[in-house]
Amino acid sequence: MQQHFSALAIVGPTASGKSGIAVEIAKMVGGAIVNGDPFQAYSGIPIGTGQPTDEERQGVPHFGYGSFPLDWPMNPDSFGAMARNWLEEARKVDGVPILVTGSGLYLRGIWNLLDSMPDVPEILAKKARRLCRQLGPPTLHRYLNCVDPMRASQLHPNDGSRIQRALALHFATGKPPSQFLSGVSKEIPEGWRVILVMPQRNLLRERIAKRVQVMANNGWREETMKIREKGQEEHIRRIKPIGYEIWLDEPDPKKAQQKIIRDTKAYAKRQTTWFNNQLSGAERLGLGIDDCGGVNDVNELLAKLSSLLLNGYSPSTSKSGQDESVDGCPMSRHTCREEGADAQDDGEQGENDRNAIAVRHIVNADGGCLAYPSASAGYREDCAYNGAYTIFCF
Repeated sequence: MQQHFSALAIVGPTASGKSGIAVEIAKMVGGAIVNGDPFQAYSGIPIGTGQPTDEERQGVPHFGYGSFPLDWPMNPDSFGAMARNWLEEARKVDGVPILVTGSGLYLRGIWNLLDSMPDVPEILAKKARRLCRQLGPPTLHRYLNCVDPMRASQLHPNDGSRIQRALALHFATGKPPSQFLSGVSKEIPEGWRVILVMPQRNLLRERIAKRVQVMANNGWREETMKIREKGQEEHIRRIKPIGYEIWLDEPDPKKAQQKIIRDTKAYAKRQTTWFNNQLSGAERLGLGIDDCGGVNDVNELLAKLSSLLLNGYSPSTSKSGQDESVDGCPMSRHTCREEGADAQDDGEQGENDRNAIAVRHIVNADGGCLAYPSASAGYREDCAYNGAYTIFCF
């Protein structure tokens, strides 16, 4: 029997043609499109994040694109809440809400499947970002592997953003980040149908190269330079959408494009792995509409979509459900004691951030060491750290 659904998600790696397929589906069934990509929710960066143009939208209602300033603090929970509001707006406006995303983490946030996370003080988020700039993602990945081998095994050594988030969570709690990720169901929530757009690997790589070229021709570098001119470079480096930091740092446009193509292919590979392993019950679609304007067997595509969609739609609400897991640390342990150290931590300490400074991190550029406190450590009233440290050397 056909399972009824009240909302549709089009998911897959970058440059797979999700946006074009979503528009075709919306025209077919009378739907509206909802953004599920965190980077596409930011204003001021439409070219490099691939936000659909007015022409590409073809008159179909779109929600959640370019909605927030670059200084808006994005996370899966807050974004998920906003996306659920957009889904309700889309349902009221034009029938079937069609969510489009390439982010598995944010998809789970939208489905409300993520565990409740402890608050991370901004001082520790800044600390993680600064360490990443100073030491580089691979070194921090080794550090993460010491405090949480399970989470480290799930992240690529160059995935700086996720490594930073994991370490910031560890800094705030003194516990392995995966302890807060309790193993989510891979089943699709009730009321949803998911189409996984997954072109063949060689085709996807070709699309990525073509897409980067088209974006460059459309003014991606100029868009990036405007961000710098507006004094917003700090924000773009914090949120780290693919390509922007390369345009900021690489003066040669051809070299910049090649680096962006390389990074985008690596990102698409991680997305492909996630969707192949973490979604059970998605309808796979190997055909797609090229984001750069080309069409692959559109009649076959529409026939396939018709068979997937025209049965089972029901305008009811949807539900949700939880994420991941943990192990021990093979690293040798040492202890030391902080002797009257200043707890202000480079001037970033706020008045009430006792928990922030509870996890004081030491970077020794000469010796190459980080120190973080053991979970059993105590605190002094002045917030200076007074307990055992684990020393990580690299």
